[in-house]
Amino acid sequence: MIARQRPPRICIAPTDTANYFSGLQKGFQGLGIECRFFCFDDSHYSRYRPGPDAICLERWVFAVARSRFLLGSTLGRLVRRGLMRLLRLTACTWAIATCDVFIFGFGRTFLRGWEMPLLSLLKRPIICVYNGSDTRPPWMSGLFAIGPGAPDPDAMLAELHRQQRMLRWCERWSTALVCHPLSAQLLRRPFFNFMQLGNPCAPAPVPPSIPQGGRTALRIVHAPTQPLRKGSPRFRAIIEQLRREGRSIEYAELTGRPNHEVMAAIADADLVLDETYSDIPLAGLGSEAAWAGRAAVVGGYGRGEVEKFAAGTSLPMELFVHPDDLETTVRRLVDDPAYRIERARMAQAFLHTHWSPSAVAKRYLAIVDGTAPARWSVDPRTLTYWQGWGAPETAIIAAIQALVRKHGPAALGISHNPELERRLTALATSTIKTSDAAPSDR
Repeated sequence: MIARQRPPRICIAPTDTANYFSGLQKGFQGLGIECRFFCFDDSHYSRYRPGPDAICLERWVFAVARSRFLLGSTLGRLVRRGLMRLLRLTACTWAIATCDVFIFGFGRTFLRGWEMPLLSLLKRPIICVYNGSDTRPPWMSGLFAIGPGAPDPDAMLAELHRQQRMLRWCERWSTALVCHPLSAQLLRRPFFNFMQLGNPCAPAPVPPSIPQGGRTALRIVHAPTQPLRKGSPRFRAIIEQLRREGRSIEYAELTGRPNHEVMAAIADADLVLDETYSDIPLAGLGSEAAWAGRAAVVGGYGRGEVEKFAAGTSLPMELFVHPDDLETTVRRLVDDPAYRIERARMAQAFLHTHWSPSAVAKRYLAIVDGTAPARWSVDPRTLTYWQGWGAPETAIIAAIQALVRKHGPAALGISHNPELERRLTALATSTIKTSDAAPSDR
């Protein structure tokens, strides 16, 4: 992309989804590269804090974004909104004047994408990184497939149109896209494979060692941001079944808690339960558990697809299992400490060697330099996965059925992938013929 006379100055903005971008900043800094991160998130799930070398503007952005005390009154909210807009414009102007490469996360930029044509005109490489819900079609998302009133075909279509507007704009002006192949169905341009680049989840300040036993009860932690979509009811049922079978288990479920509390609970646990219906192993919570030396169980339908797209990376896959196999897997991890500890050590070693922040940052530099291998690139027209995230397969089928029934196959938004569109249309049609509605685990 660019020939470098010196290391590039990198700007990352404006979000820290699943601690991905703060980890990426640490990776660049670990390589001795200047990287500024303007994080406008106010989420307590983020571990990001401005480092000692952060400039004043980074600190101001962080301070105002976290200024929850301003939300207590109408005037305070107006003041905060005005400050945030001013800081977005100021940070964008400063970055354009001083930075060489821009990395934007979750389909967002400083100014809702309006600065991207200028950056393109100035020949500044723009890498848009997607983390799941920003590109995942609504008909394959638990956000729309389960819950009160779901599935709602009109709401899904409205969300699809919003995503398409954002994605077409970013595809037009960005230099490169990074996405997970199992949630990239709406992309039309080739993109760089998230599984090959890695998840730069930085370790906790002092990763604890793996428990060595001596406890009366096994401690299991589950920390869902959205209990329904993370499959928490299923995990609770598994724990209760294991207890009925006579196993002594302490089960802690943390929802809406700050990241440092979750990390403390992981450090004190023997086993972590991540998600029931995920499309990726070692996502945010799973990576944090692995850094801490804890095994994390993840359920999902896409193991075969992940293995294909992660080929050559040595990604540990044994604890990424079909939802029907979760109880068997958890039972084995509870009953076999040696197996549990070995799986944790394998995941921890993988993060150290393959998905460390610096290792991932090096791969981003290859994208910037134009030296990234062709095998990292994925053509979205070849994608076949459709079971989604955050919902059982039956609920995803019901969402597809409802959408196709009311708005037709074009409402799936995948006309650029005619084979997948044909398969899903046939799936919806056959379901409609055989049942008024597909069953759904709600």
